[in-house]
Amino acid sequence: MKKRNLIVFSMILILFLTGCGLKTITEGDNEVSDNRGIDLYGTYNENDLIIETLEKEVGSTIAAIPQINGLKDQEVQDKVNKDMYERVIEACTEIEGLNYVDYYTTSNFANVISISVYLDSDETYDQVYLNYNLVNGDRLTFEELFCEDTDTLEIIRNGFYESLVLSQMTGNIDENEYYKVVKSFSEKEEKNFAFTPSQIYMYYQDHSASVKMLDIAESIAIYSKYLTEDSLYEKDDIGMKNIMTCATIPENVFDLIEFGYLHENCWYDISIIQEYIDEDFPKEQLAQYQLFKTDRYDEFYAMIDHYGEEALSHPENFYIILSKPSFYLEADSEWNGEEWMNDYTGNAILNENLTVYEMPKELYDKIYKEKLLEAYRYEYFALAGGVYLEVTESDVKEFNQYDQKTYNYVTGKELYVR
Repeated sequence: MKKRNLIVFSMILILFLTGCGLKTITEGDNEVSDNRGIDLYGTYNENDLIIETLEKEVGSTIAAIPQINGLKDQEVQDKVNKDMYERVIEACTEIEGLNYVDYYTTSNFANVISISVYLDSDETYDQVYLNYNLVNGDRLTFEELFCEDTDTLEIIRNGFYESLVLSQMTGNIDENEYYKVVKSFSEKEEKNFAFTPSQIYMYYQDHSASVKMLDIAESIAIYSKYLTEDSLYEKDDIGMKNIMTCATIPENVFDLIEFGYLHENCWYDISIIQEYIDEDFPKEQLAQYQLFKTDRYDEFYAMIDHYGEEALSHPENFYIILSKPSFYLEADSEWNGEEWMNDYTGNAILNENLTVYEMPKELYDKIYKEKLLEAYRYEYFALAGGVYLEVTESDVKEFNQYDQKTYNYVTGKELYVR
């Protein structure tokens, strides 16, 4: 896959950075920065860490247990993996008739991780929340998400209040219930919580609440608290880099997502939603099909480069290039009385979909720079298929390039060439 050689980090710092004070503390042999709040015009990197699945037979169920891989410090890695394993197994043994155990990685950035484990039986349901500092392998506490002087009780109150209002649909809440939930959660030594790069989730018994980090950015420390001068990881090419703060890019949604400044006056984004492939698709052809798709990527980058060259020729303007190609397999479907049966033809459909916005550079600086930030921070970013911009100014020119092509994905040859 062809990657861009971007100037993302430096350009975002130049164009976006507002700056904030830093102080440092020492954590073992590493220097750890303790940032006072989130830089809303900054970026963050995902950890170069792999979350793997350990399958363990528990009763009649195969439990999926998360394990981390890729830390330089093997002792810290073993410490985290041992703790996760023991906590999941303990939760499994407490549920009678267990029939499902799986997990979801909610955060993997800034030298911290947050993983939610789901356990289910015919009678009950439970979750285990795994949050760790990867510098030393210790469990993260709820309070460590915030700056030292933060009134966490106020955050807890507001979060559960909004949750109870929404759940009761009347605008009124049971004050006794509200008091009990807030008091119980706030006094619990080891609180149940999870977090993404954009939200914090709190859980107490059957109650849950969420808080947007964007709303309390000045109180959030987790973005920089455990950052170290030297990388903790064996590799440097696993996690995404230079993502806007308070923006969450969900895992397992995109086959490819990449964005940044292609030039000083040109932003690009290429997003390819992960295609759902039925279980009846021939497994022996899956690798060929995936290779066929990645072989097309150079074509998408070439289209981006074309408009990038145009941007270089017009330095007075700013260009935003959004490429959203999609693939799907061609199949003849037949209903057999119980389900649809697919007979795959060996062909695949590629929809090339590219939109370019051209605008005066002053308009970008004044309006669309913020619109881009909002677009990446959109709560339903994945459901929307990535970034979408609402254009309301007449000075913005919009170009759309759409084409549909059919290929034999085994040979890679285009069919029905016009």
